[in-house]
Amino acid sequence: MAASVTGESSILVENKEGEDLKAPLPDWAKDDLKDVVVHGLVVSPPSVKVRTILHYYGVHWKNMFGPKKNAEYQKVPVLLVNGRQVNDSHIIVKSLAPILDGKTLTEELIQIEKELVTDGIQLSLAVEVLDSCSDICACGGLAGGAFGCFIRCISGCAYCCLNPRKTLTDLKPTAEYSKLLKEHLGENKYFHGEAPGIIDVAVWSVLNLHVEADTNAIRAMFELGDGWKEYYDRMRKQGNLASFSVPESFKN
Repeated sequence: MAASVTGESSILVENKEGEDLKAPLPDWAKDDLKDVVVHGLVVSPPSVKVRTILHYYGVHWKNMFGPKKNAEYQKVPVLLVNGRQVNDSHIIVKSLAPILDGKTLTEELIQIEKELVTDGIQLSLAVEVLDSCSDICACGGLAGGAFGCFIRCISGCAYCCLNPRKTLTDLKPTAEYSKLLKEHLGENKYFHGEAPGIIDVAVWSVLNLHVEADTNAIRAMFELGDGWKEYYDRMRKQGNLASFSVPESFKN
């Protein structure tokens, strides 16, 4: 998945978090995506989402650990592609959809990705992990290496001091996001209809991160009876998702 890197000094910040690009990406085809770099963290849910999407669609990329150095935007993930910079996983998904799926996302799909995935199930599951020392350790084990060891070492402190639940007053319980997502999915196999699209890959990436880490949070969600274990298994059979691995996808 390695790719050559465009000189980063010539790449300007294109958007703030939650802000659309000042100018949409050009009318590129998938094969036009060159010099793709993802700044992220190995078990960061939004970073994993971007890597899963690139893997599924067969786009080669290079990983860079952490935020982009000497840049105004100091969050992850950051996507660099063909000399353009896209920040915020939701904006990255919106921007890549026309290139990878061949059409722009509908307003309904944009709302699902923003409110029920990025600001919904992705965040609520992460908060539940921070409610559990064992889940924090599990994510550290999945990350591996020095970074994973660091996560495991601070699991007690993270559990006591870093959980953002009290400040995220609008965040719903995972069970509620599960039901809301199920309502949008309805009787369809996928959010895009009869065949999966980029939103399905985004949803699967959130579930898969927790499946690979074997968190209590994902086991509890699967036990709700909303059909997400079946959805996860169905998606895993699509394309090359069965070969995706969170830690392996962070190796160049």
